Amino acid sequence: MQQLDSWELLPYLNKRRDDLNKALTIAKERGIELAAAERKYRVEKRKAILQAKHNGEKVSLIMELVNGDEVISQLRYERDVAKTLYASATEAINIYKLDCRLVEAQIARDWDKNA
Repeated sequence: MQQLDSWELLPYLNKRRDDLNKALTIAKERGIELAAAERKYRVEKRKAILQAKHNGEKVSLIMELVNGDEVISQLRYERDVAKTLYASATEAINIYKLDCRLVEAQIARDWDKNA
């Protein structure tokens, strides 16, 4: 947080609360995207495993073959990207919450000092 004068704290706090609400919306959207990516990855992986079993692949090799499949690899990549985006959104929420707490504490100190 930058150094602000007392009269600047309340507008700054309101802006950070707006940012927090936007971050919550983004986290929700990214959480839904993550769930969809995870679902798609697992369904396709299951299909690939069943197909490999049906084709008579050795059980000990199936997971290695499935994980190396281009489609499954791409879906895993998309899932991992979705996880990272969701994690960054939740971290942004934590940063905004902390910033709000710091500003609220500064406002309380200034209020007590001027009372």
